[in-house]
Order: sequence, then structure tokens, then C-alpha cells
Amino acid sequence: MAEMFIDCDAFFASCEQAINPSLRGKPVAVVGSAESTQRGVVTAKSREAKKYGITTGMPYFQAKKLMPNGYFIRGKPHVYLDFSRKLHDRLITYGKYVHPCSIDEFHISCPEGYESAVSIAEDFRAWTRNTLGITVTAGIADTRVLAKLASDMGKPDGLKLIPYEDISKEIDGLPVDDLPGIGYRTAATLAKRGVRTLGDLRAFPKELLRPLMGVRVDWLYDSIEGREPAYGWGLPFKTKSMSNDFTLLESTADEDVIKAHLLMIADNLAGRLAVEKMAARVAHLHLRYTDFNDVGGSFTIGYDMTLTDHIMDALLHLYKRIYVQGRTVRLVGAGVSGLTKEIQLRLPIDEESDIGRRIRDVLGDMSSRFGPASIRRASVACSTGMIANMVNPLTAGATLVKELK
Repeated sequence: MAEMFIDCDAFFASCEQAINPSLRGKPVAVVGSAESTQRGVVTAKSREAKKYGITTGMPYFQAKKLMPNGYFIRGKPHVYLDFSRKLHDRLITYGKYVHPCSIDEFHISCPEGYESAVSIAEDFRAWTRNTLGITVTAGIADTRVLAKLASDMGKPDGLKLIPYEDISKEIDGLPVDDLPGIGYRTAATLAKRGVRTLGDLRAFPKELLRPLMGVRVDWLYDSIEGREPAYGWGLPFKTKSMSNDFTLLESTADEDVIKAHLLMIADNLAGRLAVEKMAARVAHLHLRYTDFNDVGGSFTIGYDMTLTDHIMDALLHLYKRIYVQGRTVRLVGAGVSGLTKEIQLRLPIDEESDIGRRIRDVLGDMSSRFGPASIRRASVACSTGMIANMVNPLTAGATLVKELK
């Protein structure tokens, strides 16, 4: 068994260079607003722009000073979603399990082992370069965590393997926070114990960390020793919460746009709850303003949330409580916790909930069969600018539309 992680290189900027070849080899930064407005932040940068010190999240005016002759381009969400759909469509032709982790990242399981994974990676990398005009990096290892780490090590435009017998040699010199799922708080906790590299962690007695980290310590050691953690990276053994963040390509104070992104996240969370057959009791909301100040809150409700409407009601309650009208938002995030197994307890007259479940199931079915860009609620598609990338429901989704009726 081999696990593979595909990560697109400088995805948004590479898409811009692909659709406009005159930008190839040029320093390109994708920003959330038109250049003439002199506002917004950098959401992506090309390799050439990176040499100027341009970083993601940098304000436009600062990036312009560092790269006065660079190309600053307004983001095109529908274009990036279209590229993502084409990548996903190509990956599923290999007949393996494919899980989209984000718009530009994919996890693929290859039961036949490394030889099969390498063959797929080489073919896919050649196809993306020759057909789409972008590059991707592939990481291959025995586990998903190490495959993700391998892809980070192989960037850009690379193919990196971490065979089981070479794990220590390949990763022990890396900083501990290079391991996917390790954030700055965990890294700081480990650093206080003198654990700064993955090699330090390997040599440190696990039981001395258990009082500080609980079951996460097992996840850590499983990851660096080449054992598949029970729930991939960042989720040790039991799913305690689910969340999604969405960085807006164009910062906005338009509340309809902000709420449309919340609805899109609520749809996603409802779908994930359905897959896990779980319900939630707590909703969380996270907003980041353009000055990088974060606000957030949580709300515990008296019933099990399983549907989009349930989650959205709770998020709107939080939104009214924490959002300051007129402030410009650049990131919207939401999540649920207090998870339990869903109990199917419905009354025959509960028609509204039944319709909600059917909508949720159709959204999930369409997304899994035709890709995440294949179906959106009309309000979400229009308000977020994604409508230009929607698959024609009269062709791809005709069967599912009939089923919903």
C-alpha cells in the first residue's frame, strides 16, 4: 500500500500564467481587488514573485513596493475551480480512491504499492504540464501524513518518495512544525522540552509528553514512525470537531457575500456530518478582518445539528453577535463540535427536515460524482462569483435532479 499526496505549485498564479502565456516567467501576484484600487491582499504568488519577498496575505501596497514592476492580477475564482475540476476528473481515471483535500490538493490511495503510485504520479505530472500548463508536486509514502510531508519536501514541480526504511534519514532533520498537523502552539510546547526537530521527537520518551498532550502524543509518534494515524493528520483517533476556513479572493463588507460563504461552509459541514453519521451540538464562527484582527465565538444549541439549515441558523446567531457592520472581511471560517452519533428520530410530518436531508444528499452525491465545483446553491453561486464554473445540470446532473423531485 502506498499513499500519494498531490499539491499544485503556486496554484492561482500558475493558472493565471497558463491562461495568459505572456506571464510565464514573470513575477505574478494574485490579489483580491483590482490594481487601481490599491487595496486588498496577496492571495497567491508565482515562484518569480516569491524571490522579491512577496508572501501570501501581504497587503497590496506593501507588495507593490517590493515588486514595482510585477504583475498584480485580480483573482478569478471560476477559473481556479475549473482547473481544480479538471485535475480531479483526470485523477479519477486512474481508478484509485481520490479525496480532494482542498481546491489544489488531492490524496490518492494506491493499494498496489509504490510502483503503481510512481507510475500514476509521473503520468499525472506530465499531463498537467502538457495539457493544463501548470505543475504539481507529488509525495509518496506509507502514510497520508508522510505523503503530505513528502510533497512539501519535493516542491516545486517534484516527485518525492519517503520509503518506510528511509523515514528517519529523510525527516529527522526537519523542524517539528514541518509535520502536517503540527501548529505553532504544539511546536512551542515541544520546544520547551528541547524538542525542535523530528529527530529530537523520535529520541524523546513518549510517556513524558503524555501528561502535556494526551492522546495526541500517540498521533505524533505514529506519524514519524510510519504508522497511519487513525484519522490522518491532525485528528487523533476520534473526530471531535469539523471546520472549514475560506479566504476570500476579494475582501468584502457585503454581508450577503459573507453569508453566502457561510452557507457554502454549512453545506460542506452538513455533508461531512452525513458521511460520518454524526450530529453536532456546538457551532463555531471565525472571521478575520483585513487588518488581520480575528473575532469568533461559539454557540451551544439544544438539539442535534445534522442539516445545513440547522448549522446556518446557529452561525447566523453568532454572526449577528460578533460581526461589526461595515468592517471588511478577508476570511470566513465555521465549524461544529460536540459530535455524537446521529440518532434517526423523525416524525412522519417532519417534511421540512426530510427535504433538507434530500437536498444535503443530492449536494453530496453531485459533489462526489462530478467534483466540488459541479453544484452550488444558487444564492452561493451568484454571491461568490462561482456561477461561471457550474456544470450544466441538464447534462451532468439531470438524473439527480429527477431523483430530488
